[in-house]
Amino acid sequence: MPAASLPAAPAVKLIKAEVVETPALLPVSGVIRASRQGAVAAQVMGDVIAVPAQLGASVASGDVLVRLGSAELEARLAQAKAATSEAERSYAQESRLLAKGAATRDGVADLKDRLAAAQANLAAVQALVDHLTLRAPFAGVVSSKHVDVGDLATPGRILVEVHAKGTVEIETGIPSSFSSLAVGAEVDFESAGRQGKARVKEIAGSADVRSLNRRVLLTVSDDTLTAGRAVTVYWPAEPRRRVLVSASAIQRHGQIERVWAVDAEGKLVLRLVRVAGTEGGRVEIASGLRGGEQVVESPVDELVEGARVTAR
Repeated sequence: MPAASLPAAPAVKLIKAEVVETPALLPVSGVIRASRQGAVAAQVMGDVIAVPAQLGASVASGDVLVRLGSAELEARLAQAKAATSEAERSYAQESRLLAKGAATRDGVADLKDRLAAAQANLAAVQALVDHLTLRAPFAGVVSSKHVDVGDLATPGRILVEVHAKGTVEIETGIPSSFSSLAVGAEVDFESAGRQGKARVKEIAGSADVRSLNRRVLLTVSDDTLTAGRAVTVYWPAEPRRRVLVSASAIQRHGQIERVWAVDAEGKLVLRLVRVAGTEGGRVEIASGLRGGEQVVESPVDELVEGARVTAR
């Protein structure tokens, strides 16, 4: 129908399709951990003969966590002590003889060198024997125990883990596609129904080859949180762009949803839309509007596409 023959549109109220940018938060899983942790590993091979450390027990710095036994090291220590004692006696005796003119200086110097070698060997063996007793590196709580009496401890095997009391932090990982945040930036988290805020402490520059995530550490000021508990971190993402209009602007005909928009010439244009959800008295338009358009707030049946609109 030619525009000149179209009936005049009734006066309508026009509203604007509003563009709203909503901050997007992407949940990632993490764990609360103590800010200071220590893994106590065996330095020498030995049989586990005692494990005084109990899970959850508080320990002071230097407390014994695990005792190992090694017949070989004990035998080497006894031999080293005997050799050192013999070297000391020989050196002392030869020194007395030198003072009486009954020994040579070269002989005394040779015995002195043998004594020094014996003492060095004794110190080295003693250091190995000392490793049979594993102690807490700092005051804290026994968080993990990986050994029992009768087990064989080999060098490098972690036997007990300890974490310090007090300050905790959150460890998580974010996909490489996530935006990076500056150190000190604040993020929200939730754990066991409790909400809080944490600050970025570290972000890995590259992703782990296995998880494909970048490791992130967050500091937390709440020292009542329990280490080992699961946590959800809400990582900021690019704001989500949404188009909102008044719910009264939507006309529904069966499964069809539409609005009446006004084009640049002030004429009515029928737009098919898809509603994504409601928010108070407004609806979010998933498709059909780009935002910024003028639409009829409460369309009536008399509206005709192409008619020049009269706003009231």
